[in-house]
Amino acid sequence: MLMASCASTPLAIKPQLPDPSPVLTQPCDDPVQLPETALNTADVESYWLMDRAALLACAERHEALSGWYQQRDAALGGP
Repeated sequence: MLMASCASTPLAIKPQLPDPSPVLTQPCDDPVQLPETALNTADVESYWLMDRAALLACAERHEALSGWYQQRDAALGGP
């Protein structure tokens, strides 16, 4: 009887785990490549704003992906 309780039983129904949208799994943009020339204040601000926008977009995608996985995993628990 003890040996019978040690055996594992396969799942009756294998759960279907959907993949997240490819939009959510895009890699983050690389930092802006600065030119080898001297930069004025406007150039620095422009490059900084591009990097900042890319960083915010990446953070939003990561947050959305995390939420997607939490929702999917919660649904596996049933009602």
